[in-house]
Amino acid sequence: MIMLNPNVIQLRGTIFLPVVIGYSSANAERYRSLLNGASIQPVQPTAIIPIAPIGLQINQEVSLQDNGPWQMVSGNTRIIFFQNKIDIIQDIITPKDTAENSFCKFCAETFSRILELGSTTSNRIAFAPTYAKDPDDSFKSSDFWNGVLKHVSFKGSNIEEVNIICNRKVGRSINGNPYTVNFRSVLSDAKRNLPSGLVLEGSIMISFDINTAIIPGQPFTFQAAEINDFFANAALWSNEFFENTLA
Repeated sequence: MIMLNPNVIQLRGTIFLPVVIGYSSANAERYRSLLNGASIQPVQPTAIIPIAPIGLQINQEVSLQDNGPWQMVSGNTRIIFFQNKIDIIQDIITPKDTAENSFCKFCAETFSRILELGSTTSNRIAFAPTYAKDPDDSFKSSDFWNGVLKHVSFKGSNIEEVNIICNRKVGRSINGNPYTVNFRSVLSDAKRNLPSGLVLEGSIMISFDINTAIIPGQPFTFQAAEINDFFANAALWSNEFFENTLA
């Protein structure tokens, strides 16, 4: 298989909670210090209309609602308070491995502080990086897919869409205790919307979602120690997963 050496284009950390930290002026003040210079904003729902070959996204303007979802935004970083879960998302274009460790450290510190401020615990943790390998003089997506699939054409018709989803359940130790962790990967072709407004065709997208498995009836027992240990290892696990499945 062709070596990808992709860029990171987005990093996400997530915790799930037994409580809702919905919007209120009190919550905005309580959590604002988690992100320097943050503005408080509503979460904009996005309608995606499938107009081939590229989906058209329409942002529907909404306002902050009492106990509704909300977010803190500073630069390329967002902390999003959804119902029963919180995402930290960083949109960034940088070579793989250069940003993951610092992002995981920020997630560990921020999520631990959220549990402390909210006097709560968590029952699921996730780290989800997204990578992209864009076409250039030395890389063509068709060459890559030729190494993955037996044939990239059928009766003279080339592939128009590729979306390969895999999940592995792997035993991992978190703060000294055994847990089952999902290692989910999505490998797809992509047309990327660039910051310039241009659309780049022929990219390879790799999305990972490394998360603790759902166990029915599991109590909300993850505290700061488990969150710190998960994110201390998340970038290493992701790199190991990448090298053993894609590199």
